[in-house]
Amino acid sequence: VRRAAFDRVGGFREGWRFGEDVDFCWRLQAAGAGLFYHPSAAVAHAHRTRWGAFGQRRRAYGRSEAALRRAHPERFGPLLQVGPALVLLGMGLALLGAGWAGWALGGGSLLGLAAVPLLRTLRGVPGVPRWPLGTLVAAGARQAAALCLQQGRRLNRQGLALWLPALALWPALLPLGAAVFALGALGEWLARRPAIGPRAFLAGYGAECLAYSLGRLEGFARLGWARVRQAAGRGKLAPAAAPAPGARVGRPPPAP
Repeated sequence: VRRAAFDRVGGFREGWRFGEDVDFCWRLQAAGAGLFYHPSAAVAHAHRTRWGAFGQRRRAYGRSEAALRRAHPERFGPLLQVGPALVLLGMGLALLGAGWAGWALGGGSLLGLAAVPLLRTLRGVPGVPRWPLGTLVAAGARQAAALCLQQGRRLNRQGLALWLPALALWPALLPLGAAVFALGALGEWLARRPAIGPRAFLAGYGAECLAYSLGRLEGFARLGWARVRQAAGRGKLAPAAAPAPGARVGRPPPAP
């Protein structure tokens, strides 16, 4: 990063110990810079290899999400996604005694998540029937499986600290909680293919998700409390840094 570009966007945000690199890169992009990957670049990073230090670092990363969401709301989706929430709600209600109505809600929501985007895509392809049921069933099943893995990873990392108390209060939901965790762990394993055994991976994955979700809750709680104090006239939120109006940053040279 050239010094002129660094200064033009205000450098790293003061007071941020975690997430400051992500924030800095996003502000560079917002100012017109291009980020690129250079395979020959090497960076030394001291990874935490002890359980306590590893958990504390993941918790700190989770805390940084609240600040990043406030500074860059356009980079994030909604905290609660309606489709996955309806899937979980339906399956949870079925396990709690709602029976077929719960399964219908959960299964119908999953089918809609998988089939609707696919149907929109296929309608623009010449020669495809208006309702290509065979294609929808085959491709929708693959899409539904991918969605389950993706949402499992998301729910574990962002909400495991909420899942565990809920499962303790409603033991009937244990099968659903176990399925979500298993799907998330499988999705993470397939994405990373770590060179460790399954037991070590599951232990590390569970610890990472729990620490990150705890830090995430803590970050949002701190931000909420700061807003309450601001509304009561007892404090103020630090303004989110932004690039100077009209600032443009030169693009980096292409990789050789």
